[in-house]
Amino acid sequence: NQKIISLGSTLFIPCIIQGCVMFLMTNQFIKLDLTISIVISLIWFLFIFLIDRALITSNMSWVMSSLRIILVFLMGFFGATVIDLKLFESDIDNSIQEYQISEVSRQKDAISSELNIDLQYLKNEKDNKYLKYLDAQKILMEELDGSGGTNLRGYGKVSLKKEEIRDMSKNEYEQAKKEYDVLLDKLRIKHDEVESRFINNFQSNSILTRVEVFHHFVLKDVYSLSFYMMTLILLFLIECIPFGIKILGKETSYEYLVNMKNYNTIDREKRKEEYHLDQLLKTRSFHNGNRVNESISSLQHSH
Repeated sequence: NQKIISLGSTLFIPCIIQGCVMFLMTNQFIKLDLTISIVISLIWFLFIFLIDRALITSNMSWVMSSLRIILVFLMGFFGATVIDLKLFESDIDNSIQEYQISEVSRQKDAISSELNIDLQYLKNEKDNKYLKYLDAQKILMEELDGSGGTNLRGYGKVSLKKEEIRDMSKNEYEQAKKEYDVLLDKLRIKHDEVESRFINNFQSNSILTRVEVFHHFVLKDVYSLSFYMMTLILLFLIECIPFGIKILGKETSYEYLVNMKNYNTIDREKRKEEYHLDQLLKTRSFHNGNRVNESISSLQHSH
């Protein structure tokens, strides 16, 4: 009975761990209400207990053994992932923030590269026309103060003509600057749209997102990966305790008596079936013999 008691006791260990893992996931990550999280955890605990109980109490054929091994890996991986998500929560938040910044920057650079040629062209045009405007302004001032041009001070036909050229250069510069500013504002609007869309669509509390970021974070650091593997192996071993006791434990006298009782029951049922089959065959042969005798007697009377 001691082995059976050990099996029953250790059966609760993985069930309790899985119940706590489910509570942690529903309450901390999915942000469900405390009562709902407790109910879901208890249901999950009962579900795991019933599965393990059915597998442990079976004859542990290769099908049942394979199923139990698969469950060990699935529940161990699930439990280790949820526990490590909580333990590395601050590191995951920092990684998510870095990922958001780098991803937004990458998308902004991609948009900038598409408009970079047009933007550079308009910038050059703006700068050239600004220099042209400055030259026209300088020529006009020299004409007005008599230091250049006709060397006559004040307004005249020449100075008025040069003023028109200055105003035309100024209008061309302002038009080029306007076109450049419009394209620059368009680029800024696209950058803001990318940032807003990425932040709105990127939910940092999403389980799959946090798992993905956690795996990237773990794979970059040897110590984090070692800690994760230790947690995973520990849960695997805990999940294997009832299974190991069932498989590796020696057959006790109690199990021997139970197996012999089952064997005797099966053998007795088999003998009953064989007996009924034998009686059925004898009855059929008896009736067949009577029919043959009756046929022979009828033939003799006819002759």
